[in-house]
Amino acid sequence: MTYPDAITAALERIIALAAGRSVEDLTENRVLLRAIERYWVLAGNAAKAHAQAAGIDMGMEPWSSLAGIRDALAHHRIDEVDPELLHRASTVEINEVMDAVRSAI
Repeated sequence: MTYPDAITAALERIIALAAGRSVEDLTENRVLLRAIERYWVLAGNAAKAHAQAAGIDMGMEPWSSLAGIRDALAHHRIDEVDPELLHRASTVEINEVMDAVRSAI
């Protein structure tokens, strides 16, 4: 699997997991919350690896955004994740990210 394929696969899993879910669902179901977080981290890992392998400046989008999300989630304390922000990223903003990734590959 290529890095862009791994990014797309992770984002598609986030979309599937978050579909039809409310912020309350994420707040009440910590396993779901952690699964969505983990897929964001995986997408960010693949974005960083792709940028490095392809010689892309990490300031370029969408790689920079994915890397930033990854870093924020990977280095937070468990009580620092805001379910509302994660929900918005996973249900609204993810569509723009997915479009940007598809345009960039």
